[in-house]
Amino acid sequence: MLKIHFFGYLFKKSCDLFYFRFVNTYSNLISDCIICNGSTSFFGKQRDRVFRRCESCFTIFLNPAYFLSELEEQKHYECHVNDVKDKGYRDFTAPIWKEILKNHHKQEIGLDFGAGPGPVISEVLRENGFLIELYDPFFHPDEKVFTKKYDFIFASEVAEHFHDPLKEFMRLSNLLNPNGKLYVMTHLFEKNNRKEFENWYYIKDVTHVVIYHPNSFLEIAKSCGFSKFQIKDRLITLIK
Repeated sequence: MLKIHFFGYLFKKSCDLFYFRFVNTYSNLISDCIICNGSTSFFGKQRDRVFRRCESCFTIFLNPAYFLSELEEQKHYECHVNDVKDKGYRDFTAPIWKEILKNHHKQEIGLDFGAGPGPVISEVLRENGFLIELYDPFFHPDEKVFTKKYDFIFASEVAEHFHDPLKEFMRLSNLLNPNGKLYVMTHLFEKNNRKEFENWYYIKDVTHVVIYHPNSFLEIAKSCGFSKFQIKDRLITLIK
């Protein structure tokens, strides 16, 4: 019986060692930036998750070997408590809905991309007479929204979840009417400080897989057909 336990222990250790070597080898193979295809280098770890940073546009992204499965990701989002009537939640998302109320009129059509289980911005805008469509791959998966064009699109705390950012930004650009606006709310990281990055609260969320720098949006604008963009704290506005 003791031999069985001993060989079981050795087998587990061998599997753990194989996984460690595979992940680290795979990590070293991921060399191109997911935004601009520039060279990248190791930038930090959060627990066991490995992040790389582009040496050109300074985008930071998680090695795909550490992505959650779709089921794991959905379960994580289902734990979020987002009450659309909660004042704190409304205040947190105010940078987007205040900008939309200021720059758009009720006859324009908007899309809430990545609406989640509590689409608070849509709720505020609908209370003000706006027509808003919802899309979320887990909670509002109706892909008919992609057959229409929009005057504005907003993605609040969504872009940091993109596994393929250029693909998603190109899709959003193609959904906008001429002169349409894409409002993105996410936290940027502009410092060249690995330790500060590794201790940063924003990467402790295991579904946050890409962290942007202002230069990231310069590349995104050029690649995805946006004429210009503006950054104001957490709010990035890209204009078609």
